[in-house]
Amino acid sequence: MNQHVVLIILLSLIISVPLVAATYSVKTVKGTVEVRHGVAEVWVPLKAGERLKPDDTIRTGKGSSAVVTIDGERTIRVPAVTIVEIFDLRSMDQDELILKLTMEFIRGIPSDKRDGGLETPSTTIVHGTDHSKRGTSVGETPFGLMRMNGARVLFEHAFYGTCVLRAKEVFRVYPDLQKQFSHRSIVADALEKVGLVREALNEYTALSNESLSTGEKAQVEKSIDRLKKVIR
Repeated sequence: MNQHVVLIILLSLIISVPLVAATYSVKTVKGTVEVRHGVAEVWVPLKAGERLKPDDTIRTGKGSSAVVTIDGERTIRVPAVTIVEIFDLRSMDQDELILKLTMEFIRGIPSDKRDGGLETPSTTIVHGTDHSKRGTSVGETPFGLMRMNGARVLFEHAFYGTCVLRAKEVFRVYPDLQKQFSHRSIVADALEKVGLVREALNEYTALSNESLSTGEKAQVEKSIDRLKKVIR
């Protein structure tokens, strides 16, 4: 068996994390908001007062939004044209994040570069479902962008680990989105937030090689200088 496949299986076993017994409830719904339960292909209207499970996914249409509470205390606002997986609304420790980033790196290796040429599953490392086959858009908004908007929601609510993983998955399935400065920078920022300074520096360094505006380039260079000082 391909050594990369074996490593992914071993890492999956090592970092299998039981679902935290948190309670997710829908506080408010505005406009068109839908939910998909588990791996079901069907999206159904979401209503205020509903309880959500970790394997549920919600999406909002244009001009729409939803508010989800965790354990009746923490409030998560999901803005328009966004897809958020409830499983992502959780904190991760640094060790788990590093291991899952390793898995994502292996999945990103082209199949012809892997030993034996075997193809590893193209799945998300956070939840385990293949979103690349779920369609390409809702109305005029691409699925990839909606998922990237979901990663931004995770960042804004300090779920930095799952933000990084979700964004990395989006980049793998929708490579064009990786070219946008705002998308790449949020990954670097999230890595820095969780204390993975070298990884954040690598992201900023890679970003500095892209075609950036004067303001974006200045922002990246400032971040690189700051992180280099921390590493020293």
